[in-house]
Amino acid sequence: MPRAAVFIDGGYFSKVLKIVFNSPKINYERFSDNLCVGYERLRTYYYDCMPYQSDPPTLLQKERYAAHDKFIYNIKRLNRFEVKLGKLIHIPSSNEYVQKRVDVLLSVDLVRMS
Repeated sequence: MPRAAVFIDGGYFSKVLKIVFNSPKINYERFSDNLCVGYERLRTYYYDCMPYQSDPPTLLQKERYAAHDKFIYNIKRLNRFEVKLGKLIHIPSSNEYVQKRVDVLLSVDLVRMS
């Protein structure tokens, strides 16, 4: 049987789920298995960043971080899943948050596995 690996950019995937599908609950293991129908799923790699926390963090930031930490913990427990985390950087001049190292981690794994 041919083999496959699944690579999920968690930040992008969660935005698509929110904007296009109104934030449905996803069974990530089943989703990954469905992507690999006809293939043996070797592993699913999930790339993301933990939410930004200022110093000191606000109550909302702490709650958001704790909720995402629980989500990442549950993803790590799934069969043949591996989580790789980048870093979320706050850019004060534009008040934007930017992921760093996520694309590089994904690219390196993709090339390594090809």
